[in-house]
Amino acid sequence: MMQNEQAENAEKKKPILRTFYVWAIVVVTLIVGIGLWLPVNYSHRCVSRNPAMQAATQVRSLAQGLTMYAIDHGDEFPLQDQWADDLVSFGVLESEDFVSLAEDGGGVSYIFVPGPFDFDATRILVYEDPKHWEDFVIVGFVDAHTEFVEHDVFEQMLADQLAAQSSP
Repeated sequence: MMQNEQAENAEKKKPILRTFYVWAIVVVTLIVGIGLWLPVNYSHRCVSRNPAMQAATQVRSLAQGLTMYAIDHGDEFPLQDQWADDLVSFGVLESEDFVSLAEDGGGVSYIFVPGPFDFDATRILVYEDPKHWEDFVIVGFVDAHTEFVEHDVFEQMLADQLAAQSSP
């Protein structure tokens, strides 16, 4: 008789435990889901509300596209006068990616600085038209990182790079 009562009590507890486990799994799944969603959503809002960050992201995409192109084309960048068309044909970017959000009507959004393909993290690969931003120039480097560089510092960096590339 005692064993029957214990068996009945155990049978009554099983559905309660199953329900508890199901709810525990649901709660944990929600917590993990929200934990993964919040940072992505927050960072997306930060970038979308900051035009300079959007522009830096675009410069990074251009630098990455140029690097991918060079890797796939025998360590050669496209020619300077057709770089945009080559990257679109290569399939890494769309034609609208070459127009800055800060475009001022001058027709030039980004400038590609051709040169040897290497992974020198200080080598300027592409930059946004310096007239677009009052306090800085958005510069993309060969390793695809971007920086906001003050105008005078940028001009010196670019001059030094071009001088080094032209000397034998």
